[in-house]
Order: sequence, then C-alpha cells, then structure tokens
Amino acid sequence: MFAYVIDARLLALNESEMAGNSGWEPVATGLNPKDRLVDEHGAALYKIVSGSIQERTQEEREADWPPAPVLQPTLAERIAFVEDCLMEMSEEVYK
Repeated sequence: MFAYVIDARLLALNESEMAGNSGWEPVATGLNPKDRLVDEHGAALYKIVSGSIQERTQEEREADWPPAPVLQPTLAERIAFVEDCLMEMSEEVYK
C-alpha cells in the first residue's frame, strides 16, 4: 500500500506501485483507499509517524481548518445603517 503524504498528513492511499511519484511512500496499514481520510473541513484524519499511521487529535485537525468566513453586512443592513446616520445628522443640524 502506498500513502500520499504532505507534512506527515495522510491524504490518500493507493494499492498500486507509486514509488516513482512525488509524495507517495510505502506504508503498512489496515486502511484501504475507500476509507474516509479527511474530515468535513478537509483536514487529514491520520498522520505518518516513524513509518506508521496514527490518528490525528482533534486539536491537530482543528489547526488545519480554514478560518471562519467574516460575515459581510447585507445590502439592506448597509442601507438601514446609512439611513440611521442620516437621521441622527439631520436631528443635529435642524435643532
């Protein structure tokens, strides 16, 4: 069995000879290529340590998760904000 590994993270398995291909290394494992190797965020579930496959901890996987997207205000929220500002300014001007 050959494993595709980047930074000790197991990303793919292949039963075919992959020795000449970059990133692939031979491993002994009970996993097969159809097993789930990444979580719902795309972080590797397994790592290679001294030639053996080990599960990654929750903390290790979370470190690979992409940052949460910054929510942008909707057009309606932006318009409401501008209207509120204009109302406050007009109250100051027309006292």
